[in-house]
Amino acid sequence: GGGNLSDIPTGAGYQAIAAGDWHSLALAGDGSIVSWGADGNNQVSGTPTGTGHQAIAGGSYHNLALAADGSIVGWGWDWYDQISGAPAGTGYQAVAAGDIHSLALTADGSIVGWGDDYWRQVSGAPAGTGYQAIAAGRWHSLALAADGTIVSWGYDVDNQVSHTPAGTGYQAIAGGGDYSLALAPLGDFDQDGDVDVDDIDTLIDNAGNPAYDLDGDGATDDDDLIVLVEDLVEWSGPGGESGVGTSIGDVNLDGVVNATDLIIMQTFYGSSGLGWSAGNSNVDDVINATDLQLLQAAYGFAANGQVPEPAAMTLLSLGGLALLKRKK
Repeated sequence: GGGNLSDIPTGAGYQAIAAGDWHSLALAGDGSIVSWGADGNNQVSGTPTGTGHQAIAGGSYHNLALAADGSIVGWGWDWYDQISGAPAGTGYQAVAAGDIHSLALTADGSIVGWGDDYWRQVSGAPAGTGYQAIAAGRWHSLALAADGTIVSWGYDVDNQVSHTPAGTGYQAIAGGGDYSLALAPLGDFDQDGDVDVDDIDTLIDNAGNPAYDLDGDGATDDDDLIVLVEDLVEWSGPGGESGVGTSIGDVNLDGVVNATDLIIMQTFYGSSGLGWSAGNSNVDDVINATDLQLLQAAYGFAANGQVPEPAAMTLLSLGGLALLKRKK
């Protein structure tokens, strides 16, 4: 109703869209704003003119936009000061509009809120800087920290705050009426916020299923395992060092392929139905000579640039292979 669909503007080159309860907005290529749909609170007819706007956000009955200089513009229903309470100044980098509250992200990544605060959807905002995104639900709010962790506050009757997922690396957030969404890191198949051994095992278990394709070729195979391990998985060393991306053969995900990985593989050599942490370095179902060859090829790799111990290298090159006999 209200022309929300029938009045969609024609043409191409739009760069952003936003939706309120009964109205819609679009940001054209030149930064001008087009609005359509229900207009009972001037959420359409109050649309600012001019070009150069950088961003738009649609609340239930009000809208926000960022002007070319990063100042905040608002129009529509203002009963709870969700428009008139907007902070002055320039340099804001994002805006979000809830039911009757609003949020903005400053140049240093700190969060500013205004409007209705009955559920602390404004005053509950986390302190600090470096936040990279904000979102507003009906009566709750969200922010994405620099490391990709999610912070939520406000109305929680439907667990839209208390069930916020843990972990890091989330890439985007969105607030619905009484729920929220987040885009998990690439490779985080179990959606726990971390790309770890569980995700490697998930990919191995789903070889052939295109839903787990990471390299875009439509198939899930050893090439996708390489992408996951070398570019996406998180490793943690014994000295507290950590990073993202290691090597095939790093069985214990400590950022180094060394004698420890070889010994683990020896323990489980010949077994089937086991995962990465037992030495399965490809997408088959058995720990065998193929896995050993992969470990041998990567032996000495260190994500932090260190080299393996000479004695351990000698073990592999002169006789370590003999350790990996099938158990009788």
